[in-house]
Amino acid sequence: MNIIKGVIYGVFSIIPGLSGGVVASYFGDYQKVINIIYEKNKVFDNLFYLLQLSIGVILGMIFASRIIIVVYYKIYMLFYLFIIFVNFILIVTKVKKTHFFNKFSITKIVLIILPLIIFIVLKDFSFPAHNIYKYIIGSFVYSFSKIFPGVSSTSILINLGFYDEVMLFFSHPLSAFLNNWILWLFFWLSFMFFSLCFIKFIKYLINTDIFDDLLICVMVVNFILLLVNI
Repeated sequence: MNIIKGVIYGVFSIIPGLSGGVVASYFGDYQKVINIIYEKNKVFDNLFYLLQLSIGVILGMIFASRIIIVVYYKIYMLFYLFIIFVNFILIVTKVKKTHFFNKFSITKIVLIILPLIIFIVLKDFSFPAHNIYKYIIGSFVYSFSKIFPGVSSTSILINLGFYDEVMLFFSHPLSAFLNNWILWLFFWLSFMFFSLCFIKFIKYLINTDIFDDLLICVMVVNFILLLVNI
């Protein structure tokens, strides 16, 4: 069952506009994994559980990347509308569960507007191919999206012109790494560093009341970005 759930998380994490972390948070695996990783003494006790999820996620990402490369470009609009619909359902479900609008505040407005401003600044900014700064920003975005649920790295990577390279890596990892091993090695080392930093931040948020509010705000921002890109 853990492997199957991992496959689902992997599929959701690779599809543009969706987040595997959101689905994992619904099942409680997201919170459990963050707590295990943060408290290092628990890693060994839960090694089999983490291994099962990891295998599932990797299988899901490889499986989804091979299909999406074909589907994404051939039936783009239908595929995009499906993603928007799924995001809408996830947001409505989360809002009802947490009673989000019963405790509305200015902080929530800021959390929605600020990422949109950053997106507008980066939207028309492009990097040349095989640029090291592109890989640094790409690894930052990718690690944040994998650690924090609700963030779709693919929506941002598409606008940075980095989505096709990531998809190519997951669909043909060995050949992609061998053809550009220095930058991909740097990408994954940066990814691990950023991920550890974000895990500490998220571990603090999980123990506060603002975690669900922030999650919903991020999901709303992601939904708005999808509508902007349609």
